[in-house]
Amino acid sequence: MSRASIEELAKLAAQGSHRAKVIAVASSKGGVGKTNISANLAICLAAAGKRVALLDADFGLANLDIVLGVTSKYNLSHFIKGGRSLEEICQPACDRVDVICGLCGLEGLANMSDFARERVVKSLELLSDNYDVVVVDTSAGIGKNVLAFCMAADHTVLVSTTEPTSITDVYTLLKVLTKKNYDGRLRLLVNMAQNINEGKKVYRQISMAAA
Repeated sequence: MSRASIEELAKLAAQGSHRAKVIAVASSKGGVGKTNISANLAICLAAAGKRVALLDADFGLANLDIVLGVTSKYNLSHFIKGGRSLEEICQPACDRVDVICGLCGLEGLANMSDFARERVVKSLELLSDNYDVVVVDTSAGIGKNVLAFCMAADHTVLVSTTEPTSITDVYTLLKVLTKKNYDGRLRLLVNMAQNINEGKKVYRQISMAAA
């Protein structure tokens, strides 16, 4: 994603009411750099003057805390179980960026109940008063958790690499969101491309398949 794209997202986040804009970062394939992209996107938006909450929504293999070097005794499990409010589990990561740590290795939470999932998705609204943007680092795949956060987002950034399997998988996610009548804005970010031409080639492949 170019600097111009970051600036455009920042401008879009400032439009309309004070309600925090939600940006979901998603991919149906693991290992494409989605978590690092989420962290850097949050930092770039903060540098553009936005107050950002970064939510680790990878239920089972969360690692945003490791990427950002954050140590927290609270995570989403404390919110889901009702022990702590969302504000209480937010931890400062860097200037203007707070992180909400996800769940790692806790049995049953990778496939949480519909009620618990809905509670977390609805919690995004609770962040409106304190933040301008909420960046959601989703898990890989096209499961219920991923789709729920994408459908709740104002913008969804689909992450792919130049590998054929990654391109196919991100197209599958795009197709599923389209069938669900996703009404937010979609963007494609091609990671690990050697140059801009490689990135454009991936975009054309997905665009032609989606036509």
